[in-house]
Amino acid sequence: MLSRVDSVILETGRELFDDSLGLALWLSSPARGLGGKVPLDAMRTEQGRKKVANILRAVAHGVFL
Repeated sequence: MLSRVDSVILETGRELFDDSLGLALWLSSPARGLGGKVPLDAMRTEQGRKKVANILRAVAHGVFL
């Protein structure tokens, strides 16, 4: 599954999670910052990929959405 993830999202996500499983679980679970949408579903569009990347960057800086 992670082989299909955008490289920016993959790199940022790996910085946040201890392992690939943690990132995969986050990507497949509803996210509050996406209005309850699943990140994998949101990433089907360019705008969705940008939102997911922004959420991961925000969390990396201590902002919880």
